[in-house]
Amino acid sequence: MVRSRRAGFTLVELLVVITIIGMLMSLLLPAVNQARESGRRIDCLNRTRQLCLASDLYNTRKNYLPGFVETSGTNNSGTAPNFRSSWVLMLAPDLEKGDIWSSWLTLGPGTPTAPSAPASVYWEQMVCPSNPPPSTTGPVLSYVINCGRPDNTSNTPYDLATNGVSFNLYDTLSSSSPAARVKVSKDTLESSKGASYTMFSSENTISGLSWVLGGSISGPLITSNEVQCGFNWQMTSSPNIAQVINGDKNDKNPPASGTAAADYARPASNHPGGVNVGFCDGHTQFIQQSLGYNVYQALMATNYMKPDASTYVGTYILSNSDY
Repeated sequence: MVRSRRAGFTLVELLVVITIIGMLMSLLLPAVNQARESGRRIDCLNRTRQLCLASDLYNTRKNYLPGFVETSGTNNSGTAPNFRSSWVLMLAPDLEKGDIWSSWLTLGPGTPTAPSAPASVYWEQMVCPSNPPPSTTGPVLSYVINCGRPDNTSNTPYDLATNGVSFNLYDTLSSSSPAARVKVSKDTLESSKGASYTMFSSENTISGLSWVLGGSISGPLITSNEVQCGFNWQMTSSPNIAQVINGDKNDKNPPASGTAAADYARPASNHPGGVNVGFCDGHTQFIQQSLGYNVYQALMATNYMKPDASTYVGTYILSNSDY
């Protein structure tokens, strides 16, 4: 009499199968995560490009690129302009967000009767998919624009056209009139080193970035307002860790003001190895975090000369290998 044997796995075979599946999963999951991050980075790059295209439309309308802060609307008595508007709000009409722009002009930044409407608006286009906020409430911002060197608030103008592209254009209704403010147009860039070699926008991961500027709406702006919606370069050949691309990006809480705060106004992202950047001619590029600081300075300045007009950031034409 022949007994039939029941087909099945032995314990050893089962353990081998489980081990193989575990090894395959360990190989597959990083690839899946990498593919997801690649998709998020491309999405971020597209959002960066939209900002560049909007700035081009703005330049066509006004013949200059937006300042990181400007004047819009009228004050509560309706007599003089004093709405301190960030570059994001100034570009809202060119980004097909006329509703946000209209609500801003209607209510203003903190009128006595109602809070500013944009202060409670979450604008998804302004947030990098790789840097999601803890809450989708309020004017969260991942993208920043080229403010050149940190503002020198003890002098007027606060900055020089050789430093960058987007400066303080807010009219305080004081002796420093808008005529004294530095405006940079694409024509200005094309007559120097070219729009394709000048950065317009980037990313930053620090907490508190907002496209509705906080603080008083009167008086000159301090360094922290540039940190809130812009990025700077420092006149140094030996930058500290906070000043370089992706430098100490896990430190998300810069000082409220002062020179140390300006160190955090630099490109930083959650994309491995670098950051997405938009240029003034409209093209975008992923910049490696290993980029030399002198090259970073040259990409931000509107020409290769430093503001003291005696030394140079760089004298060569930048190539792909520099990035």
